[in-house]
Amino acid sequence: MERRVFERSFCHLSTYRLIWFLAAVMLCRAQVVTRDEKQLLNTPASLRCFLETSQEVLIVTWQKIKAASPDNMVTFSKEHGVVVQPAYKDKMNITELGLQNSTITFWNTTLDDEGCYKCLFNTFGSGKISGIACLTLFGESLRIHRL
Repeated sequence: MERRVFERSFCHLSTYRLIWFLAAVMLCRAQVVTRDEKQLLNTPASLRCFLETSQEVLIVTWQKIKAASPDNMVTFSKEHGVVVQPAYKDKMNITELGLQNSTITFWNTTLDDEGCYKCLFNTFGSGKISGIACLTLFGESLRIHRL
């Protein structure tokens, strides 16, 4: 009889540990929410990333995904503000200045802007958490008028 009581107590301790472990994992889990954008060529277009976490974000970086390696475009931090790389200076900027929410806007889209972009949230303790948003551009359809 004593042995069974001991086994049950041990079982309950293991169950409680498992519950605490799962709760800790759920609290530390972070997810980046993005949405792909379809936009008319030669018009402004915006891409947005939202980090669902309570972790402290130190810096947000946007990169264009390229075959060889990603191309850093712009960063935002409380310490340094917005830093746009020279190749993108007159082309785009971060238009939502937040460490949990970040939006980049292209002022006048060209075919070179079409593609996928990575938003990287550098967090304290968890490192980099990223999401990908893609921009698809289309032209106006040709309208044929008969006289």
